[in-house]
Amino acid sequence: RSSDLIHCANFIYFDTHHDPKEIRAALAERKIMISAFGFNRVSVGTEEQNKAFIAALKEILAAY
Repeated sequence: RSSDLIHCANFIYFDTHHDPKEIRAALAERKIMISAFGFNRVSVGTEEQNKAFIAALKEILAAY
């Protein structure tokens, strides 16, 4: 039965207060792919991938 299933998501929505498409493009230049639909969405990855994402995002936001 579907009521017995636990529903989980492996992505996080986040707002940088900057154009989501610009953030997506800057991350893509660093080989990190996310979604941008008026907000940004990133899938949870491995610990290494998550650390790379956070480091890249910090670098990008520091440039604004």
